[in-house]
Amino acid sequence: GPGLIGVSQEDLAIIVGTKREVVARALGAMEGADVIERLHGEIAIKSPQALEGWISKANRGANKSHSGPRP
Repeated sequence: GPGLIGVSQEDLAIIVGTKREVVARALGAMEGADVIERLHGEIAIKSPQALEGWISKANRGANKSHSGPRP
């Protein structure tokens, strides 16, 4: 079955160093892509392979943006 993790959007925001609203948008996009499902404050990972793809894409984007000086 799907893997369940019990973590709030606020917790995720702290972990990744961003705002809760950013996390909410990202989760919404992943839910729209059928990668995850949000259930009563938990996140069900429906497609671990697709989630890995999102993480890889995000990491590539982060690496590009960190190559220059930060504003």
